[in-house]
Amino acid sequence: MRCIKCNNLIYPADKFCPYCGEPNAGYMQVDKSQVNMGNNSAQNISIKKNNNPNGFFKRLWNSEKFTEIAIKFDQISNWIETPLYIIAGIIFLILGGFWFTIIGIFCFLSAITCICRIFTRMKRRKTLSTNVVCPSCGNVSNQSLFCPRCGEKLPKPSVIDVESNEELTEENIKSKKQKLFWGPLVYLFLILLILGGFVSDMINYYPVEGVKEIQFDNYNHNIDYWVKNGIKNPKWDAEKISDGSYYVTVKGYYPPKSDDVILKFRYEEFEETYSVTPVSITFIDSNETYSDPLTLGVFYNILDNN
Repeated sequence: MRCIKCNNLIYPADKFCPYCGEPNAGYMQVDKSQVNMGNNSAQNISIKKNNNPNGFFKRLWNSEKFTEIAIKFDQISNWIETPLYIIAGIIFLILGGFWFTIIGIFCFLSAITCICRIFTRMKRRKTLSTNVVCPSCGNVSNQSLFCPRCGEKLPKPSVIDVESNEELTEENIKSKKQKLFWGPLVYLFLILLILGGFVSDMINYYPVEGVKEIQFDNYNHNIDYWVKNGIKNPKWDAEKISDGSYYVTVKGYYPPKSDDVILKFRYEEFEETYSVTPVSITFIDSNETYSDPLTLGVFYNILDNN
């Protein structure tokens, strides 16, 4: 029915129009005992249905507690994912290589997506409460200007802080539940990648730094100087071999030959010291590899005099 004053739709059970406060001419009192009886019977039916043995997973999936946890998890998931993606992206870019670089870029893009979602949520955080308590009779009204029970004018809704005001439909609740299942697995995978990257980087750190600091006899500078001044865009790497020593390589562009070059050294650790031995020089585009001491000495001498 409609209010005779403002013509807005009102419920028969409302004594007063919630929009203008006019008494409801068609007010009908509802038998509350019948309403409660109906609710109780419906509740009993739902209880009987939920008590059917449908398996642990289905009972968990349909439980109210699991739904509540899934919604909360969805609200904080982007805050968890953002630092994980950023740290993983940095590590993979440091490790270098084509596939590591691709994974690193993907991690940064995922972090940007999470940040955008966070800002979107923050814009929706402050919203008007739709529920207002009547100061006269204590009735709780939804989006009303006047109390439908006593006709008292209601105060303006107060501003509250909420995480999200999105509409919870059956479909997006289902997606939140699914995220609660696979989300922790993704986080565990990212943490393992981060730890693996750190471990790999630390394992390779000492052999690479050891080779960089070495200065061979009869030369004026160490290998790090050769690489910085003679090779463009150098990329260091280390590979452990069966006897416990390492092959340390540095790859980059060598301008005098207009070719990519790989310098290879052998790094061996002892109790209190270590040794570095030249292994080979490889020019990639021309497919030339030199390992004889004379050619290595000539090339090192050119790098040393840059």
